[in-house]
Amino acid sequence: MRRIVVLTSNTGTGSNLQALIDASTTQFNGQIVGVISGKESAPALWRAKQADIPTQVYDYSEYKEAGKPRVRFEEDLAHTLQIYTPDLIVLAGWRFNFSKTFLKFFPWRVINLHPGLLGDKPGEPYHFTDGTAADPCYGLCGEMAIQAQLASGAPAVGSTVHVVMPDTDWGPVIERGMVPVQHGEPAEDAYARLKKKENQIIVQALQELCLPMEAVH
Repeated sequence: MRRIVVLTSNTGTGSNLQALIDASTTQFNGQIVGVISGKESAPALWRAKQADIPTQVYDYSEYKEAGKPRVRFEEDLAHTLQIYTPDLIVLAGWRFNFSKTFLKFFPWRVINLHPGLLGDKPGEPYHFTDGTAADPCYGLCGEMAIQAQLASGAPAVGSTVHVVMPDTDWGPVIERGMVPVQHGEPAEDAYARLKKKENQIIVQALQELCLPMEAVH
């Protein structure tokens, strides 16, 4: 059974974490052994505690205020995560972009739920069947990402689960999820519908990545 640590933040309601908690051990061969948040106020921490999952808070702003470099934060967090001996690290609403300083500790083991549709190659957009290019929503999150997608005139809004790579806004795509745009629909309504799809694709990604060992050979 794969050991999974989820990194989150204070944005959102923690529904993606809840989807993973509900599906772990039954819908995919994995167990969430820890949840780390960038903020004490993250709703996901409450969800983890309700499920008796160990939690920690790792706030980058405290490092900045103390004048400590980014590399120190990434190294300290990586060492903390190693205590959990994770097979996979899932970023679900995590607001800090990792560099190779962190990722070298967990090569090809960090996946992210990105609030936009990423293409299959670096720098290339995802194209809908009508030829429209999707907004990848680099640097955006939550409802702001949805607003950007709606403003682009795309026929759907979506999110991507991908492998995290150093120094790039792209990574090999594992799953995409999208919902059609309804005419005149407010961003908050589209976001609510997309969140349900996100809950599905993050579980589907773990189903693919947490295959039993006998299925890998």
